Amino acid sequence: MKQIYFLTTILFLTFISLNAQTVTITGSCDSEDTDGDFNLSENINGRPSYVHSNNFLMIRWSGARWEAVVISDTSIIGMYNNANTANPPASSFSPWTAQECDPTGTFSGDGTSSSTLGINDVELVTVDIKSYPNPAIDYLFISGLEKEIKFKIYNTLGAKVQKGRTSNEEKIDIQNLHNGLYFLKFDNGNTLKFIKK
Repeated sequence: MKQIYFLTTILFLTFISLNAQTVTITGSCDSEDTDGDFNLSENINGRPSYVHSNNFLMIRWSGARWEAVVISDTSIIGMYNNANTANPPASSFSPWTAQECDPTGTFSGDGTSSSTLGINDVELVTVDIKSYPNPAIDYLFISGLEKEIKFKIYNTLGAKVQKGRTSNEEKIDIQNLHNGLYFLKFDNGNTLKFIKK
């Protein structure tokens, strides 16, 4: 049992340390002032902000959407994106909308979200909910659930590969999954990892 708690703690700390560092904009309307790297700064409204190396522009979460704003006057919004992601969304995932700066350019880099499950979304919590057998071949069982609950299964790339409902000791059919590591995320926020063999 100590091994499970130790492994969970290591994985939790590993996910926390993988914070995104840079957002890059290329091909925008004002390439001299807008294009370039935006480096990780402070959290604003519960999400990371990124500041351009010229200290003129910032990408931040307004509480309702992502915005590229002028640091000295955050009411001047060059572009925005309504995707509710942990980090600013990559242009390939959700296009940005021009407000003052058209074209908006391409958002990319390890500081962008490119799927609905980001590394910051994975939270491994030590609770009484357990999955077995692990590794599993055809079916996965969950113990410790108090009521029926919705779940989603994600692969290591963050892609949702299965969803459904389950209750205590009810089997989940995983025969269609490829061999590998998966994350079983419940609607109550708990996440378990399991291996499909």
